[in-house]
Amino acid sequence: MLQAQDLSRAAAIDREEFLYLVQPVLRYAQRLAHGMLRSPTEAEDVVQEATLKAWSKIKTFEVGTDFKSWFLKVVANECRQTLRSAWWKVLRKSSVDRGSIQSPQDQFVSDDGVRQELSRLSYDHREVIVLRYYLDLSFEQIGSTLGISPRTAKSRTHRALARLRPMFSIPEVIGDE
Repeated sequence: MLQAQDLSRAAAIDREEFLYLVQPVLRYAQRLAHGMLRSPTEAEDVVQEATLKAWSKIKTFEVGTDFKSWFLKVVANECRQTLRSAWWKVLRKSSVDRGSIQSPQDQFVSDDGVRQELSRLSYDHREVIVLRYYLDLSFEQIGSTLGISPRTAKSRTHRALARLRPMFSIPEVIGDE
């Protein structure tokens, strides 16, 4: 865990000290970026870019706050910027084959189905789901990372789950009549 004396020197930090602080949170950053962008290559690029930005803005880090939350906020902002600047990417909807509709059970088993449903969420809703369930952050940590209250983080998560819930609902089977 990061020590308070390490953080109090943020303004005068050198490269090796920065690496000491950022190294333990890189895996969380990678998971966040991958969850938001759904591409391992783009996620790696975003984490690298976010690390460079964090290094250049280390003087803005507030002493007494959580470094992990601060860094994940930089990563989340970089993900948002990447998604905004990706205007040239066009996702084609595959033509719907009326004869082969997936059952809810098939979607539940499929990771692609989960990813597809996540991609349909708004950025804010996808972000809280990734932070909560991919990174196992508490609502307090999510709030700190996103600059919102823990209560807002909890309500956003609830709304996002409500939008995902129909995907996981399995129709009730009534016995033979």
